Amino acid sequence: MPGLDYPFDFVCAGCDKEITVERNDARDLTPNPDSVSAIEIVLEQWRWLQDDVDGRLFCPDCTDVEA
Repeated sequence: MPGLDYPFDFVCAGCDKEITVERNDARDLTPNPDSVSAIEIVLEQWRWLQDDVDGRLFCPDCTDVEA
């Protein structure tokens, strides 16, 4: 099974902040950095959220809501 093609670049749909996920990032957070869910796990750990309706990604600055 071939591995994922790292790096993966993402842009926040709210503010255009950019982030890059490298293989080492996934290796640090997941048992298998080549699994399909590895990128999702990294983004979740870094508090990036994906909109369930249209799949857009939002950085922590755009998703933090003060109580």
